[in-house]
Amino acid sequence: MPRKCINLESQPGFQEIYAPNMQRAIDEGLSGYSGTGVVDWGYNQDEVVKPPPRIKDERTKPRRKRKDFSRTINESWQANRVRRLLFEAEETGNPKGIFSEAIISGLSNKGLDFLARFLEANPLNSIEWHGNKKKSSSFNRKSQGSGRPYKTTLIMMRGGKKFISLTARHETGHFIDYILGLMLSSADSRNPNYFFSDLSPSFGKAFQNEFDRLGLGNKKTRKEFIDSIVEDLVAPVQKLNEQGLDLDINEVLDEASGVMDIVDALTGGAWSLRGHGGGHGTKYYSLKDQLAQGNPRFHETFANLFEAWSSKDRKSWQRMKKYFPELTKEFDKMMDVYADPSTIFKKVT
Repeated sequence: MPRKCINLESQPGFQEIYAPNMQRAIDEGLSGYSGTGVVDWGYNQDEVVKPPPRIKDERTKPRRKRKDFSRTINESWQANRVRRLLFEAEETGNPKGIFSEAIISGLSNKGLDFLARFLEANPLNSIEWHGNKKKSSSFNRKSQGSGRPYKTTLIMMRGGKKFISLTARHETGHFIDYILGLMLSSADSRNPNYFFSDLSPSFGKAFQNEFDRLGLGNKKTRKEFIDSIVEDLVAPVQKLNEQGLDLDINEVLDEASGVMDIVDALTGGAWSLRGHGGGHGTKYYSLKDQLAQGNPRFHETFANLFEAWSSKDRKSWQRMKKYFPELTKEFDKMMDVYADPSTIFKKVT
């Protein structure tokens, strides 16, 4: 199709907007109408006053802009809701908002909905990041003054994005376990260090039922159970490495680390002695401080169950069901109540 040419001079309003000096220069072929061969623009360009350079004033340095809360492509409204709530927590050691993005990236919609309602009633107070490889991630709570309110803090170790997402769900599981314990029984009337998993008879019974079902009280049966976990989860990776793929076994087993942590809790640290990763060890699970600090075997089991239950990857929960039917049945039963969208959480902090 031929192009249509337009004569600007014939367009309405053109005569009112043209610049006389520019037009005169154009008419004389940009040769300059002053006879000097230089275009006469109607002013001396050398005399134009330029604004002075801006002097940086640290006192007026703009503050970091508040994170944009608009939803990203294909992001659910529940995710943005969790982001807004977590952004209210004090976050140090990393740019603000890193924790919220890490946990949102790995949570299912039902996990996001549960966490949003939970945080609205009981906000997380602070998030502390560190880069010390000798110091792990953890959940910390302490009284501020006389009794309540309690300051809740998630201490996170910086690392790979996928690993941080899993760890964020795990440590959030500890936070939830603790706050649910306060909902169940006021810390004013019992040991304030006890979590929901310490105070719930049905959770303790499910743990014991799993222990009995697997026969972990017998040394031989316990060894056979650990051998079966190694064969299912560790051996396939080892075989791939033998074929020259050189995989990082810890990285490959990240998604299954929750299973190994619960195996370690059920066996009192016997899994850790195998040296395949995961777990906390026999010292951590010795139960010598149980009366004062609660049962760490229950605490870690609850956190790992929440990490898998809330995961966007549904294989995580299916894997838990395969190995721990008694515990997952009890956790599902509990979450049928708490994860119900109509459930309103009690404010305790």
